[in-house]
Parts: sequence; C-alpha cells; structure tokens
Amino acid sequence: MAENRNAMNMAVKLLAVRAHSSAELRDKLLRKGFAEAEVELALSECLRLKFLDDRLFATMYLEELQCRGYGRRRCRMSMQRKGLPGELVTELLDAVSSEDETARAEALLERKLTSLAREKDPRKKKEKAVRFMMSRGFSPGMVITLYERLTRTP
Repeated sequence: MAENRNAMNMAVKLLAVRAHSSAELRDKLLRKGFAEAEVELALSECLRLKFLDDRLFATMYLEELQCRGYGRRRCRMSMQRKGLPGELVTELLDAVSSEDETARAEALLERKLTSLAREKDPRKKKEKAVRFMMSRGFSPGMVITLYERLTRTP
C-alpha cells in the first residue's frame, strides 16, 4: 500500500503542475518506475476524486490549441499525441463550426501576409503563406481560397 501512495503522490504532484490526460499520466508514472498495478490504482483514485478528467482536459486543450492559431488537422494530431481517445477527439472537433475555423484561419493569414509584405515575387509569397498555414493544420483548399480572397486587388 505504501508503494501505491507513492504512485498516488507522484500523480498528484504531476497534476498540480498542469492537467494531463489519463494516458499521459499513466505513461509518466510508468516511466518513473512504478509498477503497472500501482499506476492503475493511482489513476483510479485520481478519476474517483475527479483530479483526472479526459473530457475536460480535451476541451481545455482544444481551446488552447485554437487560441494558438491551430487548425483542425494540427489540433487532432496534438490531441492524439496526448493519448486522448480518438472518438473523443473527433466529437470535440466536430463540434467546432467551420465558420469559427475559417475566421481563425483568416485572421492568422492576414497577420502572416503583413509579415510577407516585403516579398516581391507573388509566387514565393503565396508558397510561403500556404506552407505556413498548412503547418498550422489548416486544409490546403481553405488556405488557397482565403489567400486568393485576401490578396485579390479590387
């Protein structure tokens, strides 16, 4: 039982620093050398005490990623990397309206175009902007459509 307390104490310490997904916390405890049975008991206790909640963590993490200017693809990849269940990730991403994502992408692309204002070659400017936006997780079709709309001369 003393060993379980150690795993539990470590879990609480880790959760005090920042929220974790269940999978992420399990991996960290196992890497610290706790036995699998101890880790499972600690995780069960954290869930029972509501110290650990994958749905709440996923919701907050998705909001954080969106605030950083990431698109649907990058959010999905980052959330999966945290060990969140695929069906939960899909459910939360499906709840995000395409208008919200388009608005975030447009604001980000406008800022990027400002920083690319000195680029004289229109082809290079477009390539840089599209590459940047795709690295942020926005779909190529959306990026190209927004780019053309924002760079169209009246």
